[in-house]
Amino acid sequence: MEKAKNKTKKIVVVDANVIISSLISKEGITQAVLSLLLSLRGIKVVIPASIKEEVLRHAHLISKKSGVSLHTLKKVLSGLFSKMDEIDECKYASEDTEFYGNFVRDESDIPLVIVAYAHKPCFILTYNKSDFRKDKLEREDIHVVTPKEMLEVLGMEVAVKSKVKTKRGFRIFRSIMAIFKKRK
Repeated sequence: MEKAKNKTKKIVVVDANVIISSLISKEGITQAVLSLLLSLRGIKVVIPASIKEEVLRHAHLISKKSGVSLHTLKKVLSGLFSKMDEIDECKYASEDTEFYGNFVRDESDIPLVIVAYAHKPCFILTYNKSDFRKDKLEREDIHVVTPKEMLEVLGMEVAVKSKVKTKRGFRIFRSIMAIFKKRK
């Protein structure tokens, strides 16, 4: 059943560094890319449970770096995570974690590979491409991309550069943008 869904939607597995960057950076494309991915009907954004926990563990640091109160940040994270499918990677991991380790240089990225492998074909959205063995993953129909490369995959780089918004786009981060504007 899961494989049938994958044929109709692009699956994007999001790394913690992308989420954290979207919350800390005042400018840049990370917020726009996440918002766009979450607003498009043909995209399913998933996050491994351990990656979500990692982001939540860093909430104090994110709050401090972004200048947003911890209370507000937790509300924003709750709204953001509600738009993603949280996947417990333990459900998909085989007894042989060494298998998944063959696809990464940093073992902390194994949860991303486990979820991606279970939902292939798909993309892993990260700023740490060098932590992955891209050649091996691409043979499995798993593509590791940065937010900018994701825009290229979606064919929307021009739209974002010219600040064209989709009808439903950018709703998720309106509250974040409002907070950042207040800080200026």
